[in-house]
Amino acid sequence: MGKDRMNVDPAKIPWDALRTLIGQSVFGGKIDNEFDNKILASLVNQFFRPESFGIDFPLFTVPPDSSEPVLKVPDVKNHKAFLQWINELPKTESPCWAGLPMNVEKLVRERQTNALLKGMKVLQGTGEDLVGEDDKDSNWLTKLLERLEKFIKGLPSQLQLLYRTASAITNPLFRFLEREVTVAAMLLDTVRSDLLLLRELCKGERKSTNSLK
Repeated sequence: MGKDRMNVDPAKIPWDALRTLIGQSVFGGKIDNEFDNKILASLVNQFFRPESFGIDFPLFTVPPDSSEPVLKVPDVKNHKAFLQWINELPKTESPCWAGLPMNVEKLVRERQTNALLKGMKVLQGTGEDLVGEDDKDSNWLTKLLERLEKFIKGLPSQLQLLYRTASAITNPLFRFLEREVTVAAMLLDTVRSDLLLLRELCKGERKSTNSLK
């Protein structure tokens, strides 16, 4: 593209191809979340365009009522100067640099506090004063026990394995079905065991452990 030239006209750079390469091949191919893909696309479209070569190109947008200074591309010419500019940036980054509101730390602390209160309510089985559909029922253990009983009653006690004979094991279809049935039987044993442990927990016959949580 540059043909060994030191400078290239930004208008001649194939920006669409560059954005596609970065957004779909370099980074996009490793992302399987639609929301993360949208974030990546917005960042690529923000920074990979001709205007990014201009002096004082803003690296982020601040709210109209914010007094936060805008971080801009410096007027430097080489890699060493860019590194010096990076090292001279404030040690404490502003939330605006990541496109977040200035009160994001307060919002995070509020969510953490609400999650802590909800967890305390779950442990105590009380807390009707907390607002929310999930918080209105203080007898969650009782309802969970009822559901567990239905699940346990609906599951078979065990899964009968296929009967092996000398002639049957020569059949590829039989070997396939035998393997699948064996795996299903092991899974059934695991599920029933976990449900029984949860039932004991709901009845107060077993203490809570990390595995049960």
